[in-house]
Amino acid sequence: MKRDPHEQAARLAGVAKDDAAEDLLLRLNEVLAEASLPAPAPDPEAARRTILYTVGVPRSGTTVLAQLIARHLPLGYVDGVVARFWRRPSVGIALSRALLGPIGTREIALASVHGSPEGATGPHEFGYFWRHWLRLDEASTHHLSVKEEAAVDASGLRHALEGEILAAFRRPVTFRNAVCGLNARLLSRVHPACLFVWIRRPPLECARSILRCRMERFGSYDAWWSLKPSTWPFGGEQDPAVQVARQVTDLSRELAAELGGPAIRTLIVEYTDLCRNPGAVLERIRDGLAVGGEALPVLGDVPKGLRKGGGGPLPESLERTLGERLSEPRVEPPASLR
Repeated sequence: MKRDPHEQAARLAGVAKDDAAEDLLLRLNEVLAEASLPAPAPDPEAARRTILYTVGVPRSGTTVLAQLIARHLPLGYVDGVVARFWRRPSVGIALSRALLGPIGTREIALASVHGSPEGATGPHEFGYFWRHWLRLDEASTHHLSVKEEAAVDASGLRHALEGEILAAFRRPVTFRNAVCGLNARLLSRVHPACLFVWIRRPPLECARSILRCRMERFGSYDAWWSLKPSTWPFGGEQDPAVQVARQVTDLSRELAAELGGPAIRTLIVEYTDLCRNPGAVLERIRDGLAVGGEALPVLGDVPKGLRKGGGGPLPESLERTLGERLSEPRVEPPASLR
């Protein structure tokens, strides 16, 4: 697929995409979008099945939480095979079943690199799907404006979610992409039966990790990486630590505003609680799904605890600026979410 316009620097060799493979997949998806193929059998329950979205600020723990959900709750999810068929997800789901076996029998590692899981079995961000349907390549940021929202093909997205994905899985489905949290009101209108799980991590930890990702992916702390809040580009601010502190703070504020909207069901999970007791967090999510009418068991042996992610120290100047910018109390969710 063509390069993401929100990614403004060239990736280092170890994390760069294969341009030839990307072009082939783009052309394949264009063909599949128009192809006359058997569709999933109509699912009369699709509109009522719950979609669970795992969301949060970049580097807040969304990946490991999504991996635990996929491992231990019987939900449909987008793996590394399905993700390659963003214009015809039902084809990817059929191929995934044939190649990887049914959901519930897979081994999903609790490991990733910059949010990308190891192997094909883990939950994928499905970035090309959301880029296509939310028209993100044409948007100024990842938080759509009212005008940008109005340009979204809501009926087409509804069909993709209900007629292609939910109908193919015939069970509740979970997605892991932080952009969904920034556009929760739109997604809740498209498919009202949804639950957002917002994982929160101390802002300083998120900011440090984002800066490390910038260096590891692009070889520079100055290269922008990941989600842009609606306030980007921050008046042209160039200092990377100031940028990232603002990124974390503004994304947190905008997530709180979106997820605190009327009729939006949201469950807040703290990263420290997830690391201390993953089983208890999964029980809370299961109970949240039950409120929406989905009675699901927790499957398998849940880890007793998780090792908190970390990394080496940042340059002193970056640490000092982050400390100054993120010393204030973090953004708290509205009372409706507490």
